[in-house]
Amino acid sequence: LWVIGYHSHRILTHSNAMIVAIAGTMVTLIALRAAPSRWLYAALGGWIALGVLGKFGYVAFFAAILISCLLEPSFRRVWLDRRIAITLGVAAVPIILFSIVLVVMKQDVVLATADVVAANAKSRWSNVLDVFAGAWIGYLLPMIGIVALVFLPLNRGEGGRASTQERAAIRHLLRSMILIGTVVTLVGVLAMGSTSLRDRYFHVFFLMAPVYVFAELERLGGWQRRVKLYLGLLAALAIGVMAVRIAVTVYPDPRLCGRCVSAEPLAKLRPVVLAQLGSAPTLIAADRMSAGRIRAAVPEARVVIVREFAYRPPARPSTGCGQVTGVANGFGVYAPARMEGTAIDIFAKWWSPWLKPRRESFWQVTPLPADSELCR
Repeated sequence: LWVIGYHSHRILTHSNAMIVAIAGTMVTLIALRAAPSRWLYAALGGWIALGVLGKFGYVAFFAAILISCLLEPSFRRVWLDRRIAITLGVAAVPIILFSIVLVVMKQDVVLATADVVAANAKSRWSNVLDVFAGAWIGYLLPMIGIVALVFLPLNRGEGGRASTQERAAIRHLLRSMILIGTVVTLVGVLAMGSTSLRDRYFHVFFLMAPVYVFAELERLGGWQRRVKLYLGLLAALAIGVMAVRIAVTVYPDPRLCGRCVSAEPLAKLRPVVLAQLGSAPTLIAADRMSAGRIRAAVPEARVVIVREFAYRPPARPSTGCGQVTGVANGFGVYAPARMEGTAIDIFAKWWSPWLKPRRESFWQVTPLPADSELCR
């Protein structure tokens, strides 16, 4: 499940922080249920702060796990304990400091978030349902299917552990969190009329699914002798994924992988940009997809989006400013009027030993004046 979160957004390191925060929150909640202490309540506040500041998707997870805890008596006591004030205090300090910094730097995160999830008059509820189904079918059900295929046939239940109140409570908590989180997210998106729903948004609810599934297997029994078979299937799947990735790199044929984004030599953009615009440039991207890829290719750059002013990275001293086109959605999207002699054309051949002739990317960097509105 780590791979799900990581490879869906390889360049977004804050996803990793959120994953760690979710794991830490769950471990701390289970420990608090067994033996509550002030230190554990303080630790819970730290995990909440890390999750919220790491990625706002943690807020959805936290809401789902809070509701699930309130439905489970033994976990409900954790939240109704007076020491929960320690948790709230520890979590509030860094979040308040971060909010003050946002205000001082005039960064309206609320507006930016509202812009992303805003209702769309052209939205279709069927599209949202497709994404919801894709999240379950593409991420969760394959794992459950493999587990069922390996562990359920001819299972006689040998070695099963009797369900205790403690184990049952944890299973119920995880199951409720997964179901409540996914269903409430679906209903909320449909109610808002938003189309900004991606299958990866459900990762926050699915991350604990393996823990829940194997907790049920532990209760059922009959799994001990089949672990090696399960690990063998996982190894085969991992090798298959690796083979596909290698094939995309050495043979990036459009019939195989379309735009083949993972094989495109975007790193060749970096030396040209640094040579022409200096070591700390400001780069203007055509859209969010382009901005993310440029940020990965040129980590020294401050990357802003040409027509998105709801959120912009904080201004900083810049050695040069330029608009980059051709990275995503085709060359020329939002491209400025070309002035002869100013645009920098970059042709980059792909490394594709098995594909002849080799594919080629064409990017254009247009230097802009430092006082340009786009560079602010």
